[in-house]
This record gives sequence, C-alpha cells and structure tokens, in this order.
Amino acid sequence: MRPCKGNVTSDPVLLERILMNLVSNAIRYSYPNGCVLIACRKRGNQMRIEVRDNGIGISQADQADIFREFFQVSKPQLDSSKGQGLGLAIVDRLVKLLGHGIELRSAPNQGSLFALQVPISTEPEKFSGTGTYPVLHASSAEGWESLPLSGKRILVVDDDELVLSGTATILTSWGGTVSTATCLQEARQLLMGGECWDLIISDYQLGVDETGFDVIIAVRAWQGKDIPGILISGDTSPELLLSASSAGHHLLYKPVRPAKLRSLAIFLLNDPESQII
Repeated sequence: MRPCKGNVTSDPVLLERILMNLVSNAIRYSYPNGCVLIACRKRGNQMRIEVRDNGIGISQADQADIFREFFQVSKPQLDSSKGQGLGLAIVDRLVKLLGHGIELRSAPNQGSLFALQVPISTEPEKFSGTGTYPVLHASSAEGWESLPLSGKRILVVDDDELVLSGTATILTSWGGTVSTATCLQEARQLLMGGECWDLIISDYQLGVDETGFDVIIAVRAWQGKDIPGILISGDTSPELLLSASSAGHHLLYKPVRPAKLRSLAIFLLNDPESQII
C-alpha cells in the first residue's frame, strides 16, 4: 500500500464506516482468492477514493437498485448465507448526509469500482468529527418521510456485528433512538442500566442456544409491557412462522424489503394494543 498525502473535510467516523462497507461489499462479492484494491488520488479540489474488485460484477439493471436498503445482487456461485443487503444502502445514506459524491462502474463478471469523492481540506486542524451518527431533522428538505421513527426507542439484536451496526445506522437515519446487543445477556445489561424500548427487532438465531424469542420474552417481562417484536430470519419453514404467530411476534424473511420493515415498524409503534400486558 502506497501512502497518499492529503487531508479531507469529512466526519472521520462516518467516512471510515463508508469505506469499511465498500471494502466488505467488495470482499463479499469476490471469488475465493480474488483481489480488492483501494486507491486514492487527487482530482482538482476533491480526493477520489476508489475501491475496486475483480468479483462477479453488477448488471446494468441491478445498478439502478444497488443502493436500496436490503437489496442483494444474486450470487448463486458464492456464499449467500451472510448479510442482509444493508452495506451499500448505508453508504448511500451517509454519502448524502456528508454531502460527498459516489460513482459506480461495473459489469457482470468484470468486477466493480466504487469511487468516493471527498473535498480536500486546506485547514485540517480546524476540523473535528462528531463521533456519532447524524440524524436528519424534520425541518430538513426530506421532511417527515425521512423520520418515520422519530422519538421511538428501538432495541436491535443480532450476533453478526456488521449487520447489527448496519441495521442500527439505518434505523437511526429514520429518526429512531437505537440500542444494540449481540445476545440476550447484553440486552439484560442494558435493561439493568435503565434502558427501555418501544420496539424490539431481533435476528431469530442468536448463536447456538439463543433465539430472538428469548430476547423478546425477557424484555417484555422486565418492562411489564407487551412490547412489539419483529423477528428477522432466513428460515422460511412453516414451523417457525407458526411459532412466531402463536407468540404474537412478526416475522420478516431475509433479505427484508425496506418499505415492509418501515411500514411494519410504524404500524406496531402506533398500535394501541401494544401496551401494558
């Protein structure tokens, strides 16, 4: 790796998240022993940061949808057991929030190139990052539609930390106040610390001995409220659907459509029956 001198104006935490997601996406859609290249060059008053791979590539038709939340390119020749299609959706939202630009060049079986355009800083010593994810406010140009979960407290549980972080970022950008946990024990620690929630979103399978059912039951018992719960799973068996329905939980299958998750969350958070047991 050759170092590239230069300072840019951006939030260091969010810029790192963008690059991490681009690199993770490149690795995920590359063949075994494939190649991922990160390049950086100056273009006028912009720094162009490129992430290239020689993986399966993206068709012209899919390029129109690639930045949609929970969209995944079909990759039957690769492992499709991981991920929910959040990585590039997070990239798109954060790029827009930071006012940067992003370019995509790709073709099937010819790899992909994502190029991030970040303004070069002339006074880097005056810049300091937020260290937190920004939340759009209702007074912004996108208005209320951008903040359907404003003021709502949400617990997200997933034992895949990348998916956990990505889901939290998406929900935060919708206006929610999000807490995260990778297991039941971490959720209990948050409860003992005084946290409480209006909605629980959990992956169904949490390690070997835990499921999202366990998390929802524990949180409901602690808070004494029939808090609505959404389970996310790749298991499409009728037995799981019946179990979730019998317990009063809502089940969504991976990859989750964003409109479905958003509308279900809004419905459950405004359901008067989701109150005291």
